Amino acid sequence: MAALAAFPAVAGAGSPGRWEDFSGPVGGSDEQTTLLRMADGRLHVVWGQSDRSKADLVHRAIAPNGAVGPSSPIASDFVGVGSAPALVAEGTGLRVFFGGQRSTETGDPVQGILTATSPDGGATWSSPQAITECCSPQGTGGGFVSAVRLGDGTPLVFSSGSGFGIVAHRGLDPATPLINYSDALPGYGTMLYAATARDPRSGITVMAFQATAGPRNGVHAVAVDEASGGPQGSPVAFPGLSDSFVSSSQNTRITARPGGGLFIAHADGERTLLWPVGAPRSVLLGGGAGNHYVASVAPTPDGRVWVIWTLEQAGKVAVIARRSNPQVTRFGERVTIAAPANTQRIYAIDASSQALRLDVVGTVGTFAAGNAAVSQQHTQLLPPLELSASPRSFRGGRTQQVVFTVTDVGVPVAGATVTAAGRSDTSDARGRAVLRLAAPRDGGRIRVTARQPDYRDDRLTLAVRRARRGG
Repeated sequence: MAALAAFPAVAGAGSPGRWEDFSGPVGGSDEQTTLLRMADGRLHVVWGQSDRSKADLVHRAIAPNGAVGPSSPIASDFVGVGSAPALVAEGTGLRVFFGGQRSTETGDPVQGILTATSPDGGATWSSPQAITECCSPQGTGGGFVSAVRLGDGTPLVFSSGSGFGIVAHRGLDPATPLINYSDALPGYGTMLYAATARDPRSGITVMAFQATAGPRNGVHAVAVDEASGGPQGSPVAFPGLSDSFVSSSQNTRITARPGGGLFIAHADGERTLLWPVGAPRSVLLGGGAGNHYVASVAPTPDGRVWVIWTLEQAGKVAVIARRSNPQVTRFGERVTIAAPANTQRIYAIDASSQALRLDVVGTVGTFAAGNAAVSQQHTQLLPPLELSASPRSFRGGRTQQVVFTVTDVGVPVAGATVTAAGRSDTSDARGRAVLRLAAPRDGGRIRVTARQPDYRDDRLTLAVRRARRGG
């Protein structure tokens, strides 16, 4: 891994790698986001903001090119809004779920797990209404919320992290009783940070959670009974997490791959791991020196996955991503960018992939000029090209034909421009480009660059050996 001191500078306006603060100060490090990409390509982001007197829930949409749209309020002037909301599609519109409390008035029905809808892409929202009974003793007004649509379209909502364990609610009827997962799954100590996803191929819904202060510390996944919304079978532990795992340091991130399969990414402080849920072992994606603080995973439309994490080392913070092949059997080179200026810590990170670009949203803590602040910030990443050459080394004093291959984690990339020694060629459908290069008699090096507008450049160096005497 390249040293953090060698991170590239933040890119110019309008280009991938440039961070944009789209929230302003949000009030605290636990004010995290939820992401949902709709069929039109826009990425919808919802988060909570609070100060000493009130709390709001806010929405913004991000265009495929990274342009951030105007904000729209979902809930305003509430007494409290939970730490993280959840978004699901509602036809062509949006539905949000969040923990909240509108006022301190006794018997105010707008408290607990709340929902609101938008028919117009987030421009306007209905008034929030509770899907749980008023004044629930379960503590559903706080903490983290995650939601998924079951096979029949019914929403299943989990609330966690509020100090009362994990509860689930099936549907929108407040009369439907809550399911207490902490009671249904004894022996896991304190259960936190529920996250859920449904495998489109198998139809299995899974809830992932973290357990601490008990005999089974770690990340776990349990199947969900779609008829009841309760757990089905016993949880399975995320394999390979180190003993230094601390559950309260980050949210749980689970995603469903379009071609089938569920994946959980997690950073345990020492490493970043990806677990194909149900597999006997996890995949190591990042290790070495530094603190791996938070991680996330995002699928691509063609079945790949991106894994993204933060690395803190020598007083610097970086964001690192790796992208798989379509079979998720191999991962490409790391893409590394510097965190926003003056970053002290990225408390949460999440991502959503387009066909190639990856949108990244972070809850970023900064400190500058004696002022500390937490804000939601956005950037985009491009996948890296992989350039190879045959031959890579040859003798000078003649013209040498070199065949270059340009790939995206093993998949050929057409239309990339390969340039070396003033000559260039464009890769074909097999990712191949051919250059005839004049090799200097005294030997040396020839630098080669591969460029394609939708990717990060890749470079390599050809080694030219000194020509034989009399050759």
